[in-house]
Amino acid sequence: MELARKKRFHAVMLVLHLCQSEAMQARKTSSGLLAQATYAPADFFDYLRSRLDLPTDAALARHLMITPSTLSRMRRRQLAISPEVLLKVHDCTRIPIKRLKLLMGDGRRYFS
Repeated sequence: MELARKKRFHAVMLVLHLCQSEAMQARKTSSGLLAQATYAPADFFDYLRSRLDLPTDAALARHLMITPSTLSRMRRRQLAISPEVLLKVHDCTRIPIKRLKLLMGDGRRYFS
């Protein structure tokens, strides 16, 4: 009986792990944002740096309270700009979210 319970537990854990992996992958691509031709995160971050008068990406990352490597991955289109980061940018700059989405080249109607 104990062996059957352990097998069931491991099967459930495997399913949970697979579901989490799929969710993380979907979040990384942010529903096709990286595939959009108009998506330009490098220009977006350059604009933010000039707007906030910051000398480097590291300074921008500190200002947004994200790691420099995360900012670098977003700049190189390896990671989509998440809604959380977009809200942090909004909090720092007071630029409306719709305008921020236009600046980063996001043509989607809704974030997913």
